[in-house]
Order: sequence, then C-alpha cells, then structure tokens
Amino acid sequence: MSQNCPIDPPITRGRGTVGGRSAANALWNVLPLAWAAVLGLVTIPVVVRHIGVDHFGLFGLFALLLAPLSLANLGFGDATIKFVAEHAHTGDYHTCGLFVRTTLLLNLAMGVVCGGSIATIGPFLATRMFHIPIADRQLV
Repeated sequence: MSQNCPIDPPITRGRGTVGGRSAANALWNVLPLAWAAVLGLVTIPVVVRHIGVDHFGLFGLFALLLAPLSLANLGFGDATIKFVAEHAHTGDYHTCGLFVRTTLLLNLAMGVVCGGSIATIGPFLATRMFHIPIADRQLV
C-alpha cells in the first residue's frame, strides 16, 4: 500500500481487473449450459414426435444411466489442455505429444471398460430391472 493513497488499486494482470475477468469467465462457463437447455427445449418435442413417447422414455432412461460415465474422464482433458499449453509455450512439443498420447490412451481404456460394463450389464437391466418389452429389447 502506498503512503499517498489509503486504498490499494485493484489487482490487474493483462487486461481488466481480476474480478472483472473472473465474472466474464463465469459467464462464458454458464453460456454453454444455457444453450444446452434451450436446445433441449426446442428439440425434445421434435424427437418425441418422431420416435414416440415410449421410445423417448427408453432414451431418457439410457441417457440417465450413461450420464455418470461422463465422470470417467477424471479431469484428464482439462489437465491435458493446461499442460500442453504450458509446454507449447516453451516450445517443448515432444512433451506435448506425450501428454496428448497418454490422455488418448487413458480415454480409450476408460471407454473399453465402460463399454464392456454396459454390454455386460445391459441385458440384465433390460430384462430384470426395467422390464422392457421384448419388441423393444433390440434397442438396448
């Protein structure tokens, strides 16, 4: 704090204050969620009209079961972006490639594990838990 000014100036890094940039970043993080909600409100009636209420119910059920699998990423995508940006800035493209390849391999492994789990548990869910009609089991 300077002796002439009783209040410290706002902290700035680059353009604007940190608080202002944080608010702008928060807005940019909320916009995709709002856009997805608007798209859902517009497309759901169209989808229901084309596939019917029963099949839309199955779609919703499977979407609900698949939603937790998005956690299988474990943050590797965001971490890869961060580390690749840092190393690309210094010109270390070899390390960038290592990060990208490792993330792709981990995502492939998680996809195989999750896909195998779904293929294994799917018939049980269709027949025993959700009692899906025989005619619709081919959709599972």
